[in-house]
Amino acid sequence: MVTADVERVLRSVSVPNDARLEISGAAKEQQESFMYLGLAALVAVLLVYMVMASQFESLVDPFIIIFTVPLSFIGSCWDWY
Repeated sequence: MVTADVERVLRSVSVPNDARLEISGAAKEQQESFMYLGLAALVAVLLVYMVMASQFESLVDPFIIIFTVPLSFIGSCWDWY
């Protein structure tokens, strides 16, 4: 949020041709960390699917189970309130 605001303000600043402005430091590391976190989540889902497919000996059943897990969280949170 703050990084996007800073980038928006930096776009309006005039800079000489031989200079450049870029976001670095903690904001850059945070973006990289979230990218790696997303990649790790994708690999984890793929590995879980592969294990489930080998256990169930089916390619469809793991899809059904994986896609209904978020719905179960919605239902449990709705029931909790």
